Amino acid sequence: GWRPKVRPPRSTSKKGLFATRSPHRPNPIGLSVVELIRIEGHTLHVKGVDMVDGSPLLDLKPYVPYADAIAGNAGWLGPTSTEDPLADPGVHFEVAWSESAAAQIAWLEKRSGLALQAPINARLSLGPGHHYRRTWQEGEDMIMAYRSWRVRCAMQEHKLQVKAVTSGYRESDLLSGPSSLPRWPEDAIELHVAYTTWLRTGI
Repeated sequence: GWRPKVRPPRSTSKKGLFATRSPHRPNPIGLSVVELIRIEGHTLHVKGVDMVDGSPLLDLKPYVPYADAIAGNAGWLGPTSTEDPLADPGVHFEVAWSESAAAQIAWLEKRSGLALQAPINARLSLGPGHHYRRTWQEGEDMIMAYRSWRVRCAMQEHKLQVKAVTSGYRESDLLSGPSSLPRWPEDAIELHVAYTTWLRTGI
């Protein structure tokens, strides 16, 4: 289902669905970035369409410069930086790792061969509001889900300190394997089992 109004991460109030990039839309679609020439009544005149002639137009999304990499007006999201028009205009958080959390992510990167800390830092730097469906409060801490991992952070103003990285799999999944195939290399059950064992035993 879908709703005509939603509250996107960069807004403090609800916006019309078609003025956001929310995935909860009436139809699944492909994107085509176009230049809006003019509006006449309910008709939009555009150019630069990247689609096959005769394709049905199912949906509209606003243009967001820092995401679509074409400088332009971001509408209700506010003006972009004149120095870097592709920069995210939202508030950024400073991210630091505790000694134990740094050791945990280093173990995971060494064991898996995957670069995990950089994408986690990038997501955390946007703050909890940007990923409000993938972050939640647990006591005084903020938990962010990154793929099948859970990142526990202490938050103070615009600073986040990573306290721990844990598996997002249930104990039953670690014992018998998940019910569905992993979507990403980071989701490999073998990696989660080895990591959880290392956390418990140091081996």
